[in-house]
Amino acid sequence: MTNRTFRGDLLGYVGGERFHDASVQRVIASQGEAEILLKDEDGHLFKTHFMNVDRIQSNHPEGMLLYGLAELKAPPPQRRFVFVNWNESDDSLLDITAQGYEISEIVDW
Repeated sequence: MTNRTFRGDLLGYVGGERFHDASVQRVIASQGEAEILLKDEDGHLFKTHFMNVDRIQSNHPEGMLLYGLAELKAPPPQRRFVFVNWNESDDSLLDITAQGYEISEIVDW
């Protein structure tokens, strides 16, 4: 998958402008959950918590600069989320299939 090119139907982007030009700081996954820590271009930190995770596909995502967080069509009740890499020549990727997510700002790091 190249930058902003998807295998699947794009439903839209989530996270709004704060995820555009954000970078992946850390990926923490365990027992059906995943937390992705992001830093936006203003230095604000955000946590995206994925629940009932079915699948995570990743390739050294830490440090990846994002175009955005895309939601693609998936068989219900699952939802597919792709962290879209700005840099087409970089092979970093993060693709998560889960039933839901929550986004929160982190005040203390």
